[in-house]
Amino acid sequence: RMINVVRLDGRLFALDNRRLAVFRLLEICGRVGTIKVEIVPISTYVDEWNRKLTTSDGGESIKIRGGRYLIGKSTYDTNFPGLQQIRDAYPNRDILSDERFSIFLGGFTDN
Repeated sequence: RMINVVRLDGRLFALDNRRLAVFRLLEICGRVGTIKVEIVPISTYVDEWNRKLTTSDGGESIKIRGGRYLIGKSTYDTNFPGLQQIRDAYPNRDILSDERFSIFLGGFTDN
């Protein structure tokens, strides 16, 4: 599934931060380079946008609600505890299956 994003002032903002957080962690660890996104009109998602817009740094990082974890753009500005586990996974043996990805993704909360 693609991540829905909106364009605002020439920048893209994700409407699905849980998926974005997972993909950003995978990117930091060298597991994924690109993801598919669908640019959607903000007018169609204005209620969702207003509810989900919580960034205090212009979207540079993702704060995991209910925890003290911050996912930045690199290892240096990310304090997610599973980062090393993702990095240490063997590329051919520990590829995340859809089921394991769903469980991993379920660990993030919107609350």
